[in-house]
Amino acid sequence: MARAAWEAWMNSAGGPSSRPSLGRLTALGRLTAPTLVTAGADDPIIPAWIARALAGRIPDCRLELIDDGGHLHLFDGTPGVLDTVASFLCGSEPIDNNPQ
Repeated sequence: MARAAWEAWMNSAGGPSSRPSLGRLTALGRLTAPTLVTAGADDPIIPAWIARALAGRIPDCRLELIDDGGHLHLFDGTPGVLDTVASFLCGSEPIDNNPQ
């Protein structure tokens, strides 16, 4: 899925500096499994709006923007990532890592 988003972005009219159309991702609407989309809120490569667009096209999807997460938030030890994925896999609500 991330590759499809990247290709849509790179192949958009005007190149990567313009906001691409994600129209080629219509197949996402046919997904039937519960889906988790995570994105680093501070990702300098793939902006959060792409994650929002992907998640908006997937039925039964949960979007989690990871605070202080960059492009490699799933691998770099960003706080809250493991809790987010574990809560999704266990079928529970997201854990608030920043209670107020």
